[in-house]
Order: sequence, then structure tokens, then C-alpha cells
Amino acid sequence: MRNRFRKDLIDQETGTLLKDWHQKISVALVFPNAYSVGMSNLGFQTVYRLLNDCAHVVCERVFVDATTQKSGCVSIESGRPLTDFHILAFSLFVESDFIHIVHALRLSEISVYSNQRQANEPLVMAGGVITFLNPEPIAPFIDFFYIGEAECLLPQLFDYLEPSQTRETNLDHIESLEGIYIPERHSGAVDSRKITRLFVPSIVNFDTCSSLITPLATFENTYLVEVSRGCPHGCRYCGAGYVYRPPRFRTLEQLSASIERGSQLAEKIAFMGAAVSDLPFLDRLCEHVYEKKMKLAFSSFRADAMSDQWLAYAVKTGIKTMTIAPDAGSERLRQVVNKGMCESGILSCVEKLVCAGFIHIRIYLMIGLPTETWDDIEETVKFCQTIQSVFVKASRKNHKIGRITISLNNFIPKPSTPFQWVGQEPVNVLKKKIHFIKKHVQKIPNVSLQIDSPRKAMIQALLSCGDRQIAYLIETAYQLKGNWKQAIKEHNIPIEQRVGPKNITDVLPWDFLGMGFHREYLAKEYQKAMDGKTSVDCQPGCVRCGVCRYE
Repeated sequence: MRNRFRKDLIDQETGTLLKDWHQKISVALVFPNAYSVGMSNLGFQTVYRLLNDCAHVVCERVFVDATTQKSGCVSIESGRPLTDFHILAFSLFVESDFIHIVHALRLSEISVYSNQRQANEPLVMAGGVITFLNPEPIAPFIDFFYIGEAECLLPQLFDYLEPSQTRETNLDHIESLEGIYIPERHSGAVDSRKITRLFVPSIVNFDTCSSLITPLATFENTYLVEVSRGCPHGCRYCGAGYVYRPPRFRTLEQLSASIERGSQLAEKIAFMGAAVSDLPFLDRLCEHVYEKKMKLAFSSFRADAMSDQWLAYAVKTGIKTMTIAPDAGSERLRQVVNKGMCESGILSCVEKLVCAGFIHIRIYLMIGLPTETWDDIEETVKFCQTIQSVFVKASRKNHKIGRITISLNNFIPKPSTPFQWVGQEPVNVLKKKIHFIKKHVQKIPNVSLQIDSPRKAMIQALLSCGDRQIAYLIETAYQLKGNWKQAIKEHNIPIEQRVGPKNITDVLPWDFLGMGFHREYLAKEYQKAMDGKTSVDCQPGCVRCGVCRYE
């Protein structure tokens, strides 16, 4: 990466940390995707801040995607190559980034496989929500994983690492720590030793907000504020909803102070969290943002949790498009996934949004969900038609008609969820369903359709639910310049079998992870889904799943 280009990035950033390297542990925090994406990732920014808060650590950022050349595989802060650092820390959030791990190591001439690394090569670690779910597909590339939320142990971890010591000695020092997974010293699913996921019981004692702000991020000039962690609603497909249990919320005073700080640094505030709309004081937070004359953005919200006051402030702060996620087009499937929304409530939400002044609405739907039938697909088409009818009728009152975007996504089974035993539907079946929906929905006025690729979804399912052998597939796909079809053929992988349904008694690659909730609980939720039965939300004092161990 040319020095001038790096300087241009830094000059546009607020919050860049430039630390002296003398007698410090040097960490390259690698985000395996584009700069714009990584700089909009609050988890990545949090790790950057936490490590640089340690006096004996210097942490610099590296961004690597498919377009990165050797000259660009250097740190933003000092322009150093990865081989200059003691530790490479990969921050992982989506399975599609796995291939960029290989790219970063190859560009830096670092051994791709941990068992081939020499004494003079950096230690390679990884963390992030994807590793909580299933680290096995990339385990052969990684010396050790940090399984858990960064605030628990990550800064203290570096008290156990000593650059002057050998790789093996450093791994000896950290092996007994909770949340540390060393694949070369662990047999994975067949090993009786559990690797415990670490989480902080309460998030009211610290803030999680943007450390750096730049106009070049996907969320440009935006101050990100995590308002909640986890989600109480228990949607059975949602990996994040399960691995971030229990649901935790910050206080009004805490978040008001974060808004105050953000107003000094950025033009926009973005509330982040899987359950933003569950905040009982969301109206007051939105009012605070409006009073600061700032724009507002949300990561998500539920159609059944809104108020007229909240909507009014959201519109006043500049939001023109709102996304709602019914997930399924039929009432029956919404019960299967435990969405907890009825069609009348969703339609009422659409009407409310339009009347409040939102011009455009995005609807998130999935196909290929467990137990889905062609009746459900037909219901999905009718659902889209009904939503359009409500949308147009309400828009006419405002004398302005925008657009509805239907985002149609393929269901992908996720580890550590009740649907971890569910297979993904074959590509040809998904294509037929997509063709049917497209044929009918694209005729609806004021509606556009965005469709996820079934083949890409199948690759993602393979990466999501795979074992250690998938690492060799990832490397081959890299060598073939991303040609996954050819890589699968070379490895003779029966992909539809690998992503197909599993028995509840099967040993799964990620079973060695101690997530806090009982496997039996997931099995019960799976059976309730098959029976079309719903479950209640998480409640204070609840001990059903096992994460919360109240006396």
C-alpha cells in the first residue's frame, strides 16, 4: 500500500492511534474484507481500542480482500508487512471472508497451515462471532482462537504472551485460559474437553461505541453505538441470537452520554444491536438525537415494536427507508421459525411506516426454511401482493409513492441453533421456488425484488457447518481464484450430502464448544419447530436454555 494512499486514509479518520513500538507486543488486527466494510464493523473497532488501551501492546489495522496486492497487505498505521508483527489477529464476521485468510497469509509469505509455521513466523489468532458458531472450517490455519466477547479476557490475554518466548511456550502459557482454543492441541468434536464461550453478564459498566470515524466507511461519518447485545425473541434460525445469549441492554443514562460524545465527532448516530426496538426508552433516545440535529440509523427493528413518537423522530432525523423482517411469507412458517409476528401486525406496521413519512420499505424474507411447502411459497406471493396493496393505499394519502424492495434470501442452517440439524434445500429446488416467486412478484407495481444466489448460499452453508477438512477446500478455492465449483469437484465433496439434514444424535463439528445453553434445549426447540409450536421470549429469571443460572 503506497504511503500516500495510507496517509490519505489516516488524514480522513478521527480516532487513529499511532503508538510507539518499543518493547511492546505488536498485533496486526486483520479484517479480511475491504476497508469500508471493516471500518463499519463495531466489533473490529472495539478490539482495536481494547488492545491499544494496553500499555504493552501496539495494535495496527490491516484490510485484505480479493483485490489486495502484496504491496497493499500492510498496516494502515505504519505501513509494516504482516511478518513484522508478533501476532496476527483475524477479526471474522462472515464465512465468505474465510478465503481472504489464505490470501493474507500467501501475500505475506506466512505458512498457511499452523503445523507448518516456523519459529520466526507470527502467532496467528482469530475471533469474532463466526468463530463462536464454528471455528473448525478454518482451524488448520489458526494457531489459537479466542472464543467469546472481547471485553471478558482479550486485553488480559496479552499478559500471558511474551515475544521473546517460542511459539510453543506462548501456547503453553494460554492453553489453560477459558475461551482459548488451540486446534493443534484439541481433537475438536470428539474431544471431551469443552471450550467455554466467554461473555460479560452485564454491559452497563462499559460502552461499546465507534473508536474511529471516517467518510470512507460503508456507514460514512457515523458514530456507532451498541445499545443491546443478544436478543430475547429466540428466532430458531438466528446464530447471533443464540451465541450472544443472554440478552443484555444498556441504560438510558449510558446511551444518552454516548449520543452526547457522538454528536461531537460525527454527523450521524447508528444504534446497533439485534434488539434495538426492545429498548423501553427508544423514544427518548431518538428525541435526544433529533435535539442534537444529527441523522439517525438503525441496525434492525421489529415490526411489532414501535410507537408513533419513535417513528416521528426517526423521520425527522432523516431516515427515508425502513427495513422490517417478517422472515417468512406464510403465517405457518413464522410459527416454525418462532418469529412471533402475525400478518395483521406486519401490515399494520407497513401502514404506520408510510403514514409516518417513510418513502421506501424493505421486506426481508427467506425461502428454503424447514418444513416449507409449495403452499408456503404461494402464500409468500400473496403476502407480497397484500403488502403492496397496503403500501400504495397508505402512500396515496401522502401524495407520494415510493418503492417496496423484497429481499429474498436462502435459508442457511447455522451451528448452535435449533436448526443446526436441518439441511439446506438442493439448489435446483431453491431455483424453482425463486423462479415462481420472481414470475409473480416482479409484475407487482412499485415492487422490486433482490434475490440471493442459491449456489452461493450452498457454499456458505458448507463453510458454516463444515469440519476441519473444509480448510483444504478453502485453500484450493483460493488457488483456483474463487472457483468453488471446481474446488469441490477436485476434492470430490458430495456437497448436497454435506449440507443435508442431520440426526439429533449425530456428533457435530462444533459440539466441543460450551455455549452456555443445553444441547437438549436446542433439540426441544427443533422438535417444537417441526410441530409448528412457538416458544415464549427470554424472561428475567428464566432457566430454560441454561445460559442464565439464577439462584
